Amino acid sequence: SLATSKIAVDKAINKNVKEFAGFELAEAIAVTSVLKDLGTIIPEMDEEARTSFSEIESNTAGIDFDKLYIRTQLKNHRLLRDLTEDYLNGAPTDNLDKDELQGKHLATMALVVFEEHVAITERINKELTSGGNE
Repeated sequence: SLATSKIAVDKAINKNVKEFAGFELAEAIAVTSVLKDLGTIIPEMDEEARTSFSEIESNTAGIDFDKLYIRTQLKNHRLLRDLTEDYLNGAPTDNLDKDELQGKHLATMALVVFEEHVAITERINKELTSGGNE
């Protein structure tokens, strides 16, 4: 999200895509900073992520770029939502130490954001595919 949103802030032409990219970029910077402060190792992009990044990076500004960026963000946020739900559904509830409780709290807050971003990117994707590309 960080890498693709940096690109989208400059290349997006649709006002909603550009706005989402700006918010997503700020969020990705903040989350990365928090995770680093907590000592979390930020994983390298896997092959699928590198492919998506390359496709976004090489795409020229325009409605096709906007559609690609939003589809990629929608897919990513659905995955993050599902992973977070799975974690929270399986997370222990009793006798949590401070670190486990903090992780559970972060996941609970993140889930709300992931659900929100799925809804927003679904809406923007629908607008873009129905011709609303202002």
